[in-house]
Amino acid sequence: MNHAAPCSRIGEVVETQVQDRVRVGGLLHVSLNMHTGGANTFDYVLTPIDLKGEPSGAGTTGNRWAMVGESRGEGEFDTPFIVNGFDVVGNSSDNAGVRLPVTLQAVLSLGEGEQPSLDARIQSVRDPCSTD
Repeated sequence: MNHAAPCSRIGEVVETQVQDRVRVGGLLHVSLNMHTGGANTFDYVLTPIDLKGEPSGAGTTGNRWAMVGESRGEGEFDTPFIVNGFDVVGNSSDNAGVRLPVTLQAVLSLGEGEQPSLDARIQSVRDPCSTD
């Protein structure tokens, strides 16, 4: 596979090629620096920690995947923002070296109460091989 263009073979008729749908789960490290003035805005650093997954179901390859990288930016609580800087990487002998950039939409919410909790939720993921 061409590592410079990891999606270049998508769409070709290749008998051994299977597109896996993978549910990735794990932890996301969130570092926030709140802006002054009482606003709900912040600077963030997001880092995936042990985010891994395997495809399941009939016809899948069984390849293992992980999410790596780091994203920095500015956000506001309860407002979706775009996360760039993460890659899905292959962790199996058949997909080692595969690295696909991923764009996510995330929302951070701050729970109420004596000890507020931070809820980080990924709302959507853009297909790294999409031509849209």
